[in-house]
Amino acid sequence: MIRRIELVNFMSHTHTVIEPAEGLTVLVGPNNCGKSAVVAALQILCHNETSTYVTRHNERECSVTIETDDGRVIDWRRRKSPVYSLDGKPFDRLGKGGVPEELHDVLRLPKVSAEGGQEFDVHFGEQKSPVFLLDKPGSHAAQFFASSSDAASLVEMQRRHQQKTIDARRERARLDVRTLQLSTDLAAFAALDTIRPAMVDLEKQHADLQEAANFIAQMNRDLAVLQQVNGILEHHDSQSAALELLEAPPELTDVNLLVSLVQWIETSQVEFDRQANCARSLQSLPACPDVTLERILAALLDQMTIELFSLSRSVGDCEALHGLPPLPHLAPTQDLGQILGQLQSTEQNLTRVNVSRTVLANLAAIPEIVADKALAEDVCKLAQSISLLRSQTSAWACLTELKPAPPVDDVVPLTNAIRLLSDSVREVQQLKRHSVDAQDQLDQAAANLRAFAIETKICPTCGGVLDPDRLIGCADSHHAGGDGDV
Repeated sequence: MIRRIELVNFMSHTHTVIEPAEGLTVLVGPNNCGKSAVVAALQILCHNETSTYVTRHNERECSVTIETDDGRVIDWRRRKSPVYSLDGKPFDRLGKGGVPEELHDVLRLPKVSAEGGQEFDVHFGEQKSPVFLLDKPGSHAAQFFASSSDAASLVEMQRRHQQKTIDARRERARLDVRTLQLSTDLAAFAALDTIRPAMVDLEKQHADLQEAANFIAQMNRDLAVLQQVNGILEHHDSQSAALELLEAPPELTDVNLLVSLVQWIETSQVEFDRQANCARSLQSLPACPDVTLERILAALLDQMTIELFSLSRSVGDCEALHGLPPLPHLAPTQDLGQILGQLQSTEQNLTRVNVSRTVLANLAAIPEIVADKALAEDVCKLAQSISLLRSQTSAWACLTELKPAPPVDDVVPLTNAIRLLSDSVREVQQLKRHSVDAQDQLDQAAANLRAFAIETKICPTCGGVLDPDRLIGCADSHHAGGDGDV
């Protein structure tokens, strides 16, 4: 069954899509609106008849596309000559009246062939032609029914149409009974028209009552809010009456300097606490390990690695030389002398590697090298502590140059601030002593790093050459908060 018909630039249709319904589909409209063009498009698609007249004016191509209920798609196009496409497979050069063999297997709309080469189109009726075979001689009808293999199908089609007519009449009788029943029901509800005005009035009254109830509820909410506001107003009135009995506060001199001093003391106290915590953390750190033995072992390990590499290369050369055939007799001896010298050098290297291997075999296992990450973090903390100590010392020097504070009537806050400042000064002095010790530890750590770089020479992490100045500079950048690489 055809589910979709699409016409593009076909006769009067620019782009038309028709989706037939189940059963009978009827196209209606005024004259010359393109109804017959739909039938012509189906005929041309089924029989590839003459189609030089179907392309719209000023267009280069027209097409007819059919989709069936089983998902098959048939496309007919005409540009210079007709071309078919069945489910995306192209068919061209079919000649006049030629169609793909699979076309009628999909559409099932072929012409009926009779004896003598006569063909009958039983699926399409021309607009100005009467019913099928009525305008033909009796011999044509007899020839069709005598030789057509579709005669039984036509009789079966007629029988099915008769059955559909009978079913439609039964459905009409059932609908008539249903209509009579609905008319009876409507007559029973006829009294509703008389009470409709009263129902409208009642609904209006209900709406008015609902609106009044909403208004009363809103008024109750407003009353509760008003009572709450009155309570707040009475509370404020009582506070105002109590405040009127108080005397005016005394005038104070400029206390901006005192406020700044108190703020600085509070800030100093916070910074001092942080510095004290850092100092306590640094005191709990263990002493830097002695890396002299590790550096010696690392140097021996590097030398051993180099010697083993040379040994493996020499052994490979020796094995390659043993597998060579005898040397041919050559007149010149210069090349043989060079090869002999290389062999002697290789044997010397092999002897030296064997001696080094014998010596290194007696050494103990290499101890595990302690990572220097914790040492770098400790050095960073020490540098930060020194920087903060210098800033606090500078701030203290600025404070010593301040003028005496002006006299104040109430000296209790100032006395407390001075007492707090004295305690802070003592703690700063103590922190300064800790900072001196930290600076000594930092200098010792820098010296250890320099000695480590000089003795080790090769970085155990990346295998590069260690530069003492660069190593200490990267440590300083870590202390300053940078991201330098060792």
